[in-house]
Amino acid sequence: MTTSLSGARTRIGMLAGLAAGCALIAPASAANVLLDSSFSASTFPDNSAAWTLDDDYLVSSGCGERGAQIQNSSFANNPGGDPGTDAGVWFKSFASAAPGCADIGITAAVSQTAAVVGGSAYSLEGAFKIEEFFTAGDFLFGVQYFDAAMTIINSTALDLLSAVSNDGDWHDVSLATVAPVNAAFATVIIRMTDGALNASNPQSAFADDIKLLGDAPDVSDVPLPAALPLFLAGLAGLQLSRRRAKARRA
Repeated sequence: MTTSLSGARTRIGMLAGLAAGCALIAPASAANVLLDSSFSASTFPDNSAAWTLDDDYLVSSGCGERGAQIQNSSFANNPGGDPGTDAGVWFKSFASAAPGCADIGITAAVSQTAAVVGGSAYSLEGAFKIEEFFTAGDFLFGVQYFDAAMTIINSTALDLLSAVSNDGDWHDVSLATVAPVNAAFATVIIRMTDGALNASNPQSAFADDIKLLGDAPDVSDVPLPAALPLFLAGLAGLQLSRRRAKARRA
């Protein structure tokens, strides 16, 4: 089952001037356009040059618990995936049960933005493990396409709760997609919305080996950042954004 990520928004102040240069990029060979797909260069809890973790629960819960984090452990790593340091992303729907945390729905995501070639076909691929009692409003894996001015063109996403069995094993997932002719960037995102505590265990979900395979643009003359921060769809709007900004300034 596919769905839409159209509600997500992107902070674009850092892209002025950059996007205009990318609009004329010529296609080269097919490749994985994402960096650090296996999270082997990333460390707990959110230290990554390639990936952005956006976690509203840190702001809204009043506690230090996370809804998602990079986990450098074998249980978060896909054993059949790319070699490298044991690592993956741990989605913690149960985080609201931690002492001092607010018992509210948890929304958290990991994302990465990369340059793409407009009109080219891409395959969005990843490995996911969902445990039996993982509980969330949705758990989406998708891609958003943007033009050179970072205006969203379209998006598509896979509902992992329908596509992946909650048997606690790793499963490979793929989604075929085509970049619009005027696309210059794509954001790949994995998002848990309204994660909730279940009375039974185990209740986690994990992601690893995330790739976007297709035509890789020639970016030798364009200093494209490895990751561009995202706001998430489903977060509590402007009020939450202001609280987040104040927390970061503090």
